[in-house]
Amino acid sequence: MYLDKGFGVCKRFILKRLIRPHFDLDEVIKSNPNHKSRIIEWAQKNNKEIRFETACTDENAQIKEFISQVFIDDVPVCFGSGYSKKKAEQNASEKSCELLLDESE
Repeated sequence: MYLDKGFGVCKRFILKRLIRPHFDLDEVIKSNPNHKSRIIEWAQKNNKEIRFETACTDENAQIKEFISQVFIDDVPVCFGSGYSKKKAEQNASEKSCELLLDESE
């Protein structure tokens, strides 16, 4: 189709026939798997200060496990753990989202 009709026709066809009937932007926004960004957005909307503190449990072990804690306005909210700093922060953020965002909705 692209070779016969060109980019514009191909783009309109894909958007009209393939994407719009099977794609709901509001649903995609709600199902954001990045919990850290969700909790940061919540904090910014509610004028709260948020920070993450991450520590390694055993630096000499072959497999390091990290513990992360979410603080909102210097109050500890939740802990999370993971095998990388990012996963530990995501885990702590997920628990914080369940706690804070479900209460506010």
